[in-house]
Order: sequence, then C-alpha cells, then structure tokens
Amino acid sequence: MNFQELRSIIKDKYSSGTFETSSDSIQIKIFDLKKEELIPIITEIGAIPEDIGHDSSEEKLYAKVSDTVLAKCFQELGLKSSVNEPPRGLPRGIL
Repeated sequence: MNFQELRSIIKDKYSSGTFETSSDSIQIKIFDLKKEELIPIITEIGAIPEDIGHDSSEEKLYAKVSDTVLAKCFQELGLKSSVNEPPRGLPRGIL
C-alpha cells in the first residue's frame, strides 16, 4: 500500500460507513502492513491534504489514520503501542 492508496481507502470509508467502523477497518489494514510497506506512507502522511475539508468527518478520519500509522511505527521500533478508545465524546489518541 502506498500513500495514494491509503488516501483512496480513507475517502471510500469516509463516504460509506460510520467513523468508528471506518477507523477500525483502516486500523486493521495499517497494523497488517509490513515495515517496508509502512515507510512510504510515513514520508507523506504528515500534513492533512488541502482537499480535505476543515473540521469535516473526513479530516477527523485522516487524523485518526495518522495516529494509527504513528502507533504502528512505535510497534516497529519495539515499543508497546495501540490506538486507544477514549471516554465517549473525546477524540481517540495513542496509548
């Protein structure tokens, strides 16, 4: 998977499901990536692209995917990391 494929998955999931099911589905895909597949994504995921609307659900999903990629990077470094489930109404983050 490369960054453009990940962007396509984000757009597809954003338009076809709830935030929770979409983010969970993408999280599974990211945690299944091998280190070699993760590196190209890391180099491009830093900033939210301009074509994603400000304060939109798509922006929220993109940020969640960024957190998931970071958690996967920590795992690749040998650190224990997961994307946590916050109390209702609060944004998810990295544990």
